[in-house]
Amino acid sequence: MVFTAVIILLLAAVVFFHYLQGFFSSLISAILTVVSAVLAFSWHEVIVEKYLQGKMADYAHAMTLIVLFAVLYVVLRTVFDKMIPGGIQLPAAADKIGGGLMGVVAGIFATGVFAVAAQEMPFAPSIAMYSRYEVQDRETTVSRPSARNMDATTTDELHGEYAGQLNPTERKMIYPPVDDIFVGAVRRLSETGSLQGGQPLTELHPDFLTELFGQRAGVQPAGGHVTMPSRGTEPNVTVESVFQLVTPVQLADNELQSVRGSQPKTDLTIVRTETITIPPPPNALAALAPKTVQVKFATAGKDKVNSKDQILIAVRVIFGKEASDREDWLVRFSPAGVRLVARRLDPIDGEKKFVNYIPLGTLEKGSNNLVLFLDKPDDFLFADSKEKPACVDLVFAVDKDGFLVSDKERKIADGTFLEVKRMAREDMGGKPVLASWQPPATERDSVGTVTPKYTVGVLHPEWSDPLPGMPGQQQATGPEAPTPPPVQPTNPAPPAPTNPNPPDAGAAKVLNITALKQSGLLAVAVGLPNSEVAKPLINLPGTVEEATLKDKKYQHLKVDPAAAVDKLGMGDFKTRDLYVPEGQILVQVLSTTPAEEWTWAKKAPDMKMTDSGGATHAPAGIWAIVSDGGVDKLYARYDGSPEYPLSADLVNPVPAQGHPTQIVVAFLIPAGTTPKDLTLEGHQVKDLSTMTMTKVQ
Repeated sequence: MVFTAVIILLLAAVVFFHYLQGFFSSLISAILTVVSAVLAFSWHEVIVEKYLQGKMADYAHAMTLIVLFAVLYVVLRTVFDKMIPGGIQLPAAADKIGGGLMGVVAGIFATGVFAVAAQEMPFAPSIAMYSRYEVQDRETTVSRPSARNMDATTTDELHGEYAGQLNPTERKMIYPPVDDIFVGAVRRLSETGSLQGGQPLTELHPDFLTELFGQRAGVQPAGGHVTMPSRGTEPNVTVESVFQLVTPVQLADNELQSVRGSQPKTDLTIVRTETITIPPPPNALAALAPKTVQVKFATAGKDKVNSKDQILIAVRVIFGKEASDREDWLVRFSPAGVRLVARRLDPIDGEKKFVNYIPLGTLEKGSNNLVLFLDKPDDFLFADSKEKPACVDLVFAVDKDGFLVSDKERKIADGTFLEVKRMAREDMGGKPVLASWQPPATERDSVGTVTPKYTVGVLHPEWSDPLPGMPGQQQATGPEAPTPPPVQPTNPAPPAPTNPNPPDAGAAKVLNITALKQSGLLAVAVGLPNSEVAKPLINLPGTVEEATLKDKKYQHLKVDPAAAVDKLGMGDFKTRDLYVPEGQILVQVLSTTPAEEWTWAKKAPDMKMTDSGGATHAPAGIWAIVSDGGVDKLYARYDGSPEYPLSADLVNPVPAQGHPTQIVVAFLIPAGTTPKDLTLEGHQVKDLSTMTMTKVQ
């Protein structure tokens, strides 16, 4: 590789120069080289961000690093030569060998500075035939239904097949690895050495050299590689909201099928696959048949490094107009150019350390589902900010324990931040994580017209294959059919009312609903020792998995069917009372055992209750008496906080044995309203308005 050859030649030149200088002079030079290199690296980002403030943004980091290193070395060497004009006489062989060894030290750090500066430049992923991760060039064909196919070549395309991660087995190094040695020395000094301070390097840059590769990958040659945090008083990049995706999301590919071939892989858990038929557009040729596709739905899986539970989150990023390239006002970025820095458990030493998370892709609202468009780390992504700020929901799979403060607080841990294109950083510590996705904001103009506040989503390929559930996608069409002459109807009949939640036989079978009641009481009493009552989080192995109390009522409760109900009710303190927030009522939907005994529990997070005011609510809890070998036990999940509805990770796993009876799905709805409808994934389970709700004190 050319880049490696250049590094070797520079290193050899430095070693030879110090060999000629002798041991004493080379010793001083090596020490000053290390000091200058380390200080230059430590200061160059601060200088660029505080003083240059966007001047020559794409080149500023590399230029500042080189200039700082050169100035520091020259100044220090001049001072030391003035202070120590003489030398030490050594035997010739020792003098030359010692000089050469010191030259190796000086050469590693000097060429390390050069290698890092080169990787900070706005080059392509490959620099003189060297890339940190394996890339490839390949021939491809772009299929265009309304024109001839177009042959093309992808260059420097990442070899890996996964979304949201770079394959560690495809990582490559310079030989000798001067950049890794240099950055590793700075990291060690910032953690335990002379550069130790309030923030070690790994808290800001967990993997600095990989970050530099990501900032070069997936950006068109003419696009900007760096985005400043702000210009004037307006921020260029803002994190507006963070959502946890608790319901399965539909997976799709943002790239043309003729270019990519297959959808990027993930470590998400595929919960179901559906076959969807896409009809041809109205103006298609008569011979064009409907298209049948397989659509996968997924939720978060396990972290393959430490086997811990992950959660899917959507980070809503707002790009201002100044974040775009001025020629066309498009924001050009790639998933690898965005990183979410958060803690993750290191299985080797058992500590939580900061890591870089790369987006799996972007999230958009389909006609029936939330759609996750998967992207490889180097995919080209574009957002239009010409008329309005661009709104993009970036999806990450993160370790729950390191990202959240706790399950109860549902806030992001301190130290977590999002970085976009090197310089735009947003502190996310302390931000709440909303329990359900919400559509982007709208605004009302002076005449009362409601319009989107942002340009939503990324631009999709012009000749995209039809995407299930995504309205407005272009499809392959034939010649347009002639427009028939208009027909004037006489006495047109008014349109028939439509049910927004159509009945579905499958949804109706999930529960055998028998009654409705307004009650804040659990099926059976749950007891606790007095010593546990005052604890913020209660855990009693064998009885109560976890619980919290508020006003001596269960605000949060998780009970697995491990103990008989009579044993569960033992304790100095016992109660059936569930905490219901002021202004709310708890509506319990009662069911007998359905044919599929535990499907109701698995699907409970996807249920919605519509109240008489038109608002929809996710379940606050579920519970049932479980008959296991003639012994009645309790399975219960409850959270009395309307902003934290029942989540899939709280429900699962459902019991592997026993038969559920006296099933309850509970909802918190505003006082003064009544239940109207119960739906599952948009399909009606039961019309609740026809049922009488009893009130139980």
